Amino acid sequence: QLIWERLSFFLPFDVLSHPTEEEISLLDIPPIRDENDLMILSTAIYHNVHVFVTGDKDYHTPEIKKKLNVMNPSEFYSLYILDRSLIRKAT
Repeated sequence: QLIWERLSFFLPFDVLSHPTEEEISLLDIPPIRDENDLMILSTAIYHNVHVFVTGDKDYHTPEIKKKLNVMNPSEFYSLYILDRSLIRKAT
């Protein structure tokens, strides 16, 4: 939790609502192995998130990466924490 507190202090973020079934049906959602992840994937695509950070390898497929800027925590840390100049460009 301490890391989250540090990150939330200087990184902008939004709390997103899930899209409705009707809104999901209008999206071009790539396949994902675990059906339980479909709502999270749909929400990220629906809201066109800037960066989607996850260690779950199911999201790191070429099809999903065409739709989302998917990073693992290490990539995110390297780009957005170590190089804070990118944070200013992203906001």
